[in-house]
Parts: sequence; C-alpha cells; structure tokens
Amino acid sequence: MLQAQTINELNTITKDEIKLVFTNQYNSDDLTAVKNELKSLDIKLTYTSIQFNDDGYLKQISARIEYPDGVAGSFTSADLSAAEKGVGPGFKWKKDEYNGK
Repeated sequence: MLQAQTINELNTITKDEIKLVFTNQYNSDDLTAVKNELKSLDIKLTYTSIQFNDDGYLKQISARIEYPDGVAGSFTSADLSAAEKGVGPGFKWKKDEYNGK
C-alpha cells in the first residue's frame, strides 16, 4: 500500500485492487511514489499535466492509467486548491471486475 501519501487511508494499491484519490495534499514526491508503486504491479500511470501551488502541493492534474487486463482510463481535474480534504479525482479498479470474469 502507498506509504508516501499522508492521507493514505484514501488509497489502496494492491495487485487485485486500485483505489486512488489525487488531492491538494499531494506533492511531487507523492506523485512519484504512486507512479512507482503502480509500475511495480505492471500498471502504467502517465501524468499528462500537473500544476502545483506556490507551496508545492497539487493544484491541477490530468492522468491516464492502463491496467494489466487492458482496462484504461483518464481524467482531468478542476482546480484542487479549494477542494475539501480528501476530495479529488482518481481511479478505481478491481481485478477481473471489468473484463467479464
């Protein structure tokens, strides 16, 4: 499970389930940790656009994810600066849930 993110209770990263919420509490190190942990599970995460506020925390993000079973998805967030704690875009996936098994 992701350890770098201070609010990791919002996230689950295992080989059978992914639940990620990108919030305004993420910094560059958090984004790198998420990407690396997913890569270790053969899940490709691409950040297509990232903006940070003056304090180094996530302000806006666009991302694409590709799972080993062929399922893929993407999103573009609105400005996260004023979002409530724990609120943000993300990805949710369970192994075998979307491929008819």
